[in-house]
Amino acid sequence: MYWGAHFWNWPTIGPYYLFLAVFTLVVGLSLLIIGNTSFYVALLGLAALGIEATVPLPQAIQNYRTKSTAGFSPAILLMWVVGDSFKTYYYISTHAKYQFVGCGIIQLCIDCVIITQTVIYSKFWRDARKRKLSSSSSGLSFPEYGHDRLSSTHLVGGNAQGRSSSEALLARDQDNDEDEDEDEVRPSYR
Repeated sequence: MYWGAHFWNWPTIGPYYLFLAVFTLVVGLSLLIIGNTSFYVALLGLAALGIEATVPLPQAIQNYRTKSTAGFSPAILLMWVVGDSFKTYYYISTHAKYQFVGCGIIQLCIDCVIITQTVIYSKFWRDARKRKLSSSSSGLSFPEYGHDRLSSTHLVGGNAQGRSSSEALLARDQDNDEDEDEDEVRPSYR
């Protein structure tokens, strides 16, 4: 039906409601039939914690595929890390069941992956890699900036025009796309 890569891309609202109804019916009937067993309760709890633990995973996958974190708010990432850290600390300090501790650790690991992606895909580190490559072949000059010293605006991502970091990254990506495609003729869509 709608399984696979397009599971959440429902063409209309009807099939989505049908899926929710069948899912609710299956979980409700299983709760009535075997809901009193400790195995079922533990399995249901593990499934819920597993889903919660993998919430940031699609963001990490998208960042990897696009090699960019443009548009992703650092404030959200900070809130995820702080929340997951306190939650995992609470689980460990209260000797919660292993499912809680394990899923908290998984969340922190995914948060660390996104932090690493944010650092690697940032403009500062991308420019640092370019400078390293150009300095190894032509001394210590920084030709892309036109001088030998970096100013403070370059160190903060060239954000001297008062843009947010996401806007600055998107503008820089558009500038790079225009530079690479100068000879390409683009159709006009008016």
